[in-house]
Amino acid sequence: MSNGVNLNLFPLAGLANKTTVHCNESGKMITYKSDRYGFNNPDYVWDEKNIDFVTIGDSFAHGDCVEQYETVASRLQTLSNKHGINLGMGGNGPLLELATLSEYGLILKPKTIYWMYFEGNDLFDLQTEKSSAKLLGYLSNNYWQNLPSRTKEIDSELNNWLRQRTSDRDKYTLLNFFFLKSLRSYILAVFFGNSRLADFESLWPTMEETLSTAVKLAKGWGGRVVFVYIPAYGRYINNVDHDLFLNRKLTLESVRSLKIEIIDLHPCLASTGDPLSYFPFRENGHFTSAGYELITKCIVAQ
Repeated sequence: MSNGVNLNLFPLAGLANKTTVHCNESGKMITYKSDRYGFNNPDYVWDEKNIDFVTIGDSFAHGDCVEQYETVASRLQTLSNKHGINLGMGGNGPLLELATLSEYGLILKPKTIYWMYFEGNDLFDLQTEKSSAKLLGYLSNNYWQNLPSRTKEIDSELNNWLRQRTSDRDKYTLLNFFFLKSLRSYILAVFFGNSRLADFESLWPTMEETLSTAVKLAKGWGGRVVFVYIPAYGRYINNVDHDLFLNRKLTLESVRSLKIEIIDLHPCLASTGDPLSYFPFRENGHFTSAGYELITKCIVAQ
């Protein structure tokens, strides 16, 4: 145990069955009731015997900052009439996403994994994640925490963390320590230290290995991986070369070379003529409810 965190345990979600204060970008504070494993779903979704899909990713998969029924996973269920589960979590990068798929995908065995790649920071996150021997272990399938069976242990550790934060009022406000992102940032800092600027050429081989491992894992139960490319706000506020900006062309070419199906959401947003209208108050952030609806329709259409 160090600073209240069990270093032999790396949680990949939040507290189970708890009302979770999420975020506010639209002018309304969003909260949700987490499921039995701490993800942003109604708990009953885990009772389905056949899972058609899961969404894996960071805050865009998690559903920042909209209601639970407005997340991509929830909208996909409605639009496609299929059973799905949201395994996204704010703060995740590619290795954390692979870890989540390894831990929870194995008990779900979904037919489709929507791997939601956010161009704005996924490689930055990978830069810090790859310094963790624990997470790198998931690349070789030699590391597994058996998290689905350790929910009580996970909740105990996370509650200990929260209690410590409540006793330190000078450093943490009441609002801050209830935010899941604060918790996630702390855990990442304990394991990885400070992040550094990402370099595409040095990091992309690890990204390819991560995706290849995810594909191999999914094939083990007869599933497939679909790479969903999520464009960043900065793409639409300046006159940029859309192929070169944040290495979009290189990214998509590399994913195609791995024979992974791609859904590129940039043309979807660009075709509306006003992509900024799908961000809160036309400012940098996550998508609005209408934005999440738009990208989900684009996913279903492909």
